[in-house]
Amino acid sequence: MFTRLQKHLMKQCISFLLKKECFPLFVYFSVFILFFLIFENLVCHNLTGAEISIGDFLASSKNDLSLKNQEEKISFLHTTSPDTPFLDRVEFRTRTDEGFDQSNQRYSLRFYPNGLGETKAGEKVHNTTVESNKVHYDLLLHQALKERYTLIINVLNTLDLLELKKKLMVVYEDKAIVLNSQMNTPDFKITELIDAKDDVVKLQIEIIELENKLNTIEETMRLCISTEGSISLSRENLADTDSVRRSFLQISSLPDAENVYLRDSNYSKEIARGMYELEKAEGKRYINFLEAGYDNEEGGRPSDSISFGLGINLPFVRSNRIDVNRRKLQFLSAKGEHEDLKRSLEEKLRSISGELNKMFRQYDVLMEEKTTGGTESTLKKYMETEGINPITLLNMQESIIKKDLLIMQKQYEIYTKYIEYLDISGQLTKTPVRNYLSQDFEQIEL
Repeated sequence: MFTRLQKHLMKQCISFLLKKECFPLFVYFSVFILFFLIFENLVCHNLTGAEISIGDFLASSKNDLSLKNQEEKISFLHTTSPDTPFLDRVEFRTRTDEGFDQSNQRYSLRFYPNGLGETKAGEKVHNTTVESNKVHYDLLLHQALKERYTLIINVLNTLDLLELKKKLMVVYEDKAIVLNSQMNTPDFKITELIDAKDDVVKLQIEIIELENKLNTIEETMRLCISTEGSISLSRENLADTDSVRRSFLQISSLPDAENVYLRDSNYSKEIARGMYELEKAEGKRYINFLEAGYDNEEGGRPSDSISFGLGINLPFVRSNRIDVNRRKLQFLSAKGEHEDLKRSLEEKLRSISGELNKMFRQYDVLMEEKTTGGTESTLKKYMETEGINPITLLNMQESIIKKDLLIMQKQYEIYTKYIEYLDISGQLTKTPVRNYLSQDFEQIEL
């Protein structure tokens, strides 16, 4: 909490204040220290924020706001049921004849049965709708997890960019200082000094943009885990490029049946199919109604007061043909969209696979150049010689930093494309769910 110097000064102050003549001041000082400690613990600690692991941040997907509404839908659907079995509706009817004479009142109860297979089709639509909403919950969870992967990659990339850009800024500033000091020498070129100062200004602008981007990303991350404090991601156990490469080679380049995008699309197709079958079943209501009536006309026998009625729909006259055709077209459209999605996912996976293989080769070239290219070893040998040209030295340092920038950027491009590949393939939320940015692909509890 305090530095060694602060502790020493505090001890000196307390020793002085404990003297008899200064004792009242000691009381005030103690109260001040007490309030300071409370403030530091409750306020300042929140400002610094705690370090959070990548796995814990990914696990926060299960608390994403988009899942709350979907949970409510699923809960509601579990409390509902399909239409009343066998009957569409029931009507109670009454009729008064001869001037509203209550003694000539007629009562009837009319039943409207469902069509052949309508009850079964209705149950199928209901059950499919429930399962569809469960799968859509999985899709929302998948998307929430992907969003967090993207945020992690972006924030780590931005932090590394800032670190290297600031190192480069030191080189540029030193170069401008050296060139300015050589203004009166024969080899001085004003254009080199102008270029050096321009490089400093351009880099300052880039750093400001990166800092602003970092603040924006961190704000989004705070919303994801519902905190107001700052966030610091732990890089411990972060997967390197070779681990990503090994994982990528083990994943199939074709989406399987458990792919969450295909499952969601398939249930949309099945709901459309169910609605089409339900509409067809409604057209098979050959019995329009069944009716039982009672006429309380005075003077009549009770057996003469009871009547039964039957209404039959003629099978060659169907009133819902347009609706059946519309449902058929909706089913065919959903079926076509599902097949299009399957082909699209396959094409995207092949395309991303090719891009990743290209990126791995590019990364290997950059690493080979870094390790065997000789820039760093040349710089060390050059620094051991006498009469070092400072501009040459700074140019070599600039070259090394720029190569590190290229390597770092390529590494994060690989991370981004790798997560995209896992997303399209459906691997992100394939059980057991794992942290694919960790070295050992640790399991995540969702």
